[in-house]
Parts: sequence; C-alpha cells; structure tokens
Amino acid sequence: MNQNYAGSFKFDSFDAQGVEPIKKAFERAGATVIEVDAPNRASRRAGYQVKKSTFFLADGQQIMMLLKNDGEGNGDIYQVQLNSRVIPVKNVDDMSKAAAEIARMAKANSPAFTKAQRRKHQKLKVNESDLDGGKPKTAPATARAKLAETKAEAEEMDAQLAEQEQAMAEKISQLEAKRAENDKNQAEIDRLLAENEQLESAA
Repeated sequence: MNQNYAGSFKFDSFDAQGVEPIKKAFERAGATVIEVDAPNRASRRAGYQVKKSTFFLADGQQIMMLLKNDGEGNGDIYQVQLNSRVIPVKNVDDMSKAAAEIARMAKANSPAFTKAQRRKHQKLKVNESDLDGGKPKTAPATARAKLAETKAEAEEMDAQLAEQEQAMAEKISQLEAKRAENDKNQAEIDRLLAENEQLESAA
C-alpha cells in the first residue's frame, strides 16, 4: 500500500471518542457496529509507533484499523484488516467512501463467515459431547488437555498468519514507496537533461 487512508487523527487520542467518526461512517454505510475496542495503547511495528482500533459487527466479524504515528502528533490509518486478514481499500481519499467499501466487503463475506463459525461451534459441541457423556470417559483429563492444546495451536497459527500477512503488506508498502521515489528522481533527471539540451541548442 502506498497511500494512507483518508482522515488524519490525533495519535494521542485514538480512543473510543477519537474513532467515533469511523464508527458513524460504518453505520451510515449499513454496517451494524455493536462494540468498539480502542485501548489507545501504542506499540512498535517496522520502526513506527502504531495504535489499533477494532470494530465488532453484529454478525461477529471484526474490522481492525491500524494508525501510524507521523511524528508530529497526528496519524493516518495505513492498514485495514477484516477478521485478521489485510484487505485493500481503493477509496483512500474519502473516509465515507472507504467505510462504504469496507462495509460491502464485510457484508459479502458475512455468509461464509457465519457458516464457518457454525462449523467451528458444531465441532466444539461434538468434542464436548465426547468428553461429557457421548463416549466412555476413559481418560477425561487427558482428552480435555488435548482439546485445549489443539485450540491453542489453532489460535497460535491464526496469529502467526496475521503477522506474516502484515509483514508482507509492510514490505510491499516500502517497495512501492521506493519505486515512487525512484520515479520522482528519474523525472528530475529527465527535466535536467531537457534543460541542458535547450541550453546547448541556444548556445
């Protein structure tokens, strides 16, 4: 991503009140936000101070926005995640349009998300049934420990995948920034060469 999402925010005030304009933009776009988690705590990623806010939708989906400190007390939203997956947003110059675009993606993903959640819930119910009476309790403590371990491993894998996606997005952003800088330098070189040719022609 070579552009920040529209709307500059006060980095020190990226709390529930500070992200209220984003929440209202989502709601105007038709997304039902039932809760907002904006702890206003800074962390460091790729050398930058960042903060995150998470918007919980009525269907259980989560939209996370990451704010990067610009070093002058402000910040821009530079990344958006839908259910821990980085998503591209085209309308980066208008927060209302960006919110509408994100809301459409969340709505389109809702059926698949709900179906996946039901499968997980049903699988968990089956496992609990096996432990609580569906099958002979030969070693309940061991079985419960194994189930807990499996759940922990799945959560760890999800976290690792999210980190890998974020690291890749940051690398792409850095490469695009370098490419833009190279293009700018090349344009300046072309301009100087053209001026030099004009001077030689005049002489």
